[in-house]
Amino acid sequence: MKILNLLLTVLLLSSTLIAQEWEEAAEFIGNRPERHHPVTFSLNGYGYVATGVDGFNNFYNDFHRYDPVADEWEKLDDFPGFSRGFAYGDTANGKAYLGFGAAQSGTALSDLWEYDPETEAWTQLTPCPGEGRYHPAFVAEGNNIVVGMGNNNDGDFNDFWMYDIAADTWEQMPDVPGPERHHPFYFGIDGTVYAGLGHGGPVIYRDWYSWKLGESTEWTVHKLFPGEARVAGTQFAYKGKGYVLSGQGSDHQNLDTGEFWEYEPSDDSWTRMPEDHPGSGRWAPGSFLLNDRIYIYGGRANTPGNPLDRFVTSDMWYYQFPVSSVEEFSTESTAAFPNPAYGEVSFTDADGIGDYRVASSLGETVLRGQNGTTDLTLDIGNLSLGTYLVYYKTVTGKVKTSRFVKN
Repeated sequence: MKILNLLLTVLLLSSTLIAQEWEEAAEFIGNRPERHHPVTFSLNGYGYVATGVDGFNNFYNDFHRYDPVADEWEKLDDFPGFSRGFAYGDTANGKAYLGFGAAQSGTALSDLWEYDPETEAWTQLTPCPGEGRYHPAFVAEGNNIVVGMGNNNDGDFNDFWMYDIAADTWEQMPDVPGPERHHPFYFGIDGTVYAGLGHGGPVIYRDWYSWKLGESTEWTVHKLFPGEARVAGTQFAYKGKGYVLSGQGSDHQNLDTGEFWEYEPSDDSWTRMPEDHPGSGRWAPGSFLLNDRIYIYGGRANTPGNPLDRFVTSDMWYYQFPVSSVEEFSTESTAAFPNPAYGEVSFTDADGIGDYRVASSLGETVLRGQNGTTDLTLDIGNLSLGTYLVYYKTVTGKVKTSRFVKN
């Protein structure tokens, strides 16, 4: 019975290894940290923020990197292109791509840039032959970048263009069959680009479309998004599913809460997740995904107590996706040393130790954090005497356990 209870405890605790709640991370440190429409992406375990617009309508070209282990920001050399807002970026094959948007002068841009994190250098690529635009969909998927929709001073668009990274060439795709629009939501999953929602003129949409790269000859029309029509939030893909987060609703006002929706491609279904981000919805935030955490930064939020007054933010929050199935759980264990321990206890794993959780024998979480190296040392001086279970996720995606006694 004791063995069965221990196994059930391990499975239960492993399935809740990571808390399903939003937590605040280090505030951005840019020239003016508050921004809307930042370009955000993740590479090699770091998050990046480039460009964006502050609350006084100043456009920027600064460039910063976020270290999730240290929870710190570092300023890098400025992005060499125009200072801009309303631009977007994504990553493919170990590099980042940034382009389009509006310059400080209001000129709609059609340029494209590549960032190599190994050399920390930007390279300008062939610009898109289509109209310069801001607020487009921008998806890097496989060896291609797909850009479409968006707007400029002449109006909205529903055209799409595909960039071949290896060939440095652009090809026009068929127009998406829905209305012209800008500020859509979008993401790529397993070679398919998804895009929709957004708005054209005063109309905000709920329609949704996809294009299978290398196979489709036309866009697939999907079911309507089941929630309120929305625009100008952020989005990402994670483990074969798509997510839309925050933004404004059908009245073009910030959503009352930071709504969080999950899209399942296999049955074309949407599910609202229970974990709204803190505060109201935000207009034009950025986001990046690191170590099973989605970070949301910036945007324009409602002033608490006054939803008609909005301010540009500089804070950043993250949501940790939980380990939610037995298939993701491994019974592999790691030795703790010393054991018993008094002031510190250490662990070593060649697979790399990422997020960790320490629980008492009653299942209460007493320590939680993120590591990122092969070695982890914990300060346990303040813990009560007793036996503790340790659960951590490796860089390779396994969940492992350990156990130590505090003397």
